[in-house]
Amino acid sequence: MGNVLSVHAEIYMKRVNEKIDKPVKLLSEILKFQFDQAYNGYPIIIKENWKNKSIQISYTSKYEPTSLYKFSREYENSIDKIFARTYDETGDFDNIIELPKEQHEFDIDKRKCKYSFDEIRYKIIGTHDYQTAKLSGKMNSCSNLINQENRDIVNIPIEYLDNLKTYSLLEIESNNIDEIVTLIEASIDIIFLNKNITIHRKIRVGEYKKLNYLRNNSEFMAIKYNNGIYDIYSCGWLNCVNENYLKYLKSIKSDT
Repeated sequence: MGNVLSVHAEIYMKRVNEKIDKPVKLLSEILKFQFDQAYNGYPIIIKENWKNKSIQISYTSKYEPTSLYKFSREYENSIDKIFARTYDETGDFDNIIELPKEQHEFDIDKRKCKYSFDEIRYKIIGTHDYQTAKLSGKMNSCSNLINQENRDIVNIPIEYLDNLKTYSLLEIESNNIDEIVTLIEASIDIIFLNKNITIHRKIRVGEYKKLNYLRNNSEFMAIKYNNGIYDIYSCGWLNCVNENYLKYLKSIKSDT
């Protein structure tokens, strides 16, 4: 099963008379470069983003997003821009790439992807009620399609729900980093939100069990490597703050 790469691509095709290719057709063209299926049979997700006039496609590949590179080369004359967030199952966080490019080298092209939050809710150890703090910043995340195999992807309100990790590097950038670190250390449950949507949660193993979540087989790893805490990720395009991605969104809005 190893070396599964989760690929979340947002594709902007050049439009003629404001028409864009159908999502299924785009997915078919991408997958034909990898034997017409996602690697290892994990979920494939397609969504039209009417606001950005783009198509979002999520699937799994092996090692690198080779099929996306090949697709971008073959259809370069039809592509305006592609951004792809990728998560390697052996890694700690998402990367992001931008296509088309003249040279395609994944290890050189990829950059760490950051996501924004604008509020924190937390429950201090020994208390029962949650408190709220208007603290903002950026953090890394992991968008792992492997964890979506048995989830109700269609009906959830956010993009990719609950990528649970038992040990990870949560790198936070904020003007209030000392306050945030203090809250993390003092809380039994701490929830990061962006526009009222939960995008990350750090919850201690004991509290996790009390909330009747399904028992996780990697509890030992959480205790040994992550100070007894589960990290639950739910980031996506909605709060992606890659500089080039935001710059591109601004440019296409100004064009319309």
